[in-house]
Amino acid sequence: GPSVRELVRQRGRLTVEEVVGLGRQVAESLADLHRRGLVHRDVKPGNILVRPDGSAVLCDLGLARPLDHGMTVTHQSSYVGTPAYMAPEQVLAGESSDRVDVYALGLTLLECLTGTVPAVGSTPVSTALTRQAGRPPSSRRLRPDCPAWLDRLLAWMLEPDPGARPDAARVASLLATRRVRPRLRRVTARWLAAAVLVGVVAAAVGRAAWIGRTVRVETLGQTVRGVDRHGGET
Repeated sequence: GPSVRELVRQRGRLTVEEVVGLGRQVAESLADLHRRGLVHRDVKPGNILVRPDGSAVLCDLGLARPLDHGMTVTHQSSYVGTPAYMAPEQVLAGESSDRVDVYALGLTLLECLTGTVPAVGSTPVSTALTRQAGRPPSSRRLRPDCPAWLDRLLAWMLEPDPGARPDAARVASLLATRRVRPRLRRVTARWLAAAVLVGVVAAAVGRAAWIGRTVRVETLGQTVRGVDRHGGET
């Protein structure tokens, strides 16, 4: 059958149902590959073939490399793969964890939905730097009929931080259930935690400044209370 690249060129973009079906099948293939200790490193529309019955076949394992217990393999040579579909860490640091395949699949599905690959610069490095700075814009801007859950999943798959992305098995499961809840990004969560901590500290300091020094202790039955020189309870 034709490749997904050929289908997108012929039709401009695929239906939402086609994208979900293809994504689930490829994610399952990647999950199996990762369980076997391999990373594909070149997931893209041209490497996904579609049979007449709609089943997808992930092909071209020429760049596949082994992974040891999920650890990252770093290469000192230049980047390996197709730059337009590579995760930022794959270009900038030569890292090839299983999450680079998830990122590439996210870009592939986004292209199937919108007809274009987002955030492609004039060079591989400029593309990587742009993607490292943030996620591509919401797919719903170019494809209003894209479900909110799918938009959220694609954004999750395209997180600049590889540790924040789901693994391929999780992606396949979510494409099957079609339930992806809104979530806080790591940066947002850290800022919220910091804000809460600052608030707690500020409240403690304010209370300490407002409450005066204890000048006497009063007891009433089982109750003991401190009192400042103005009669306030400390």
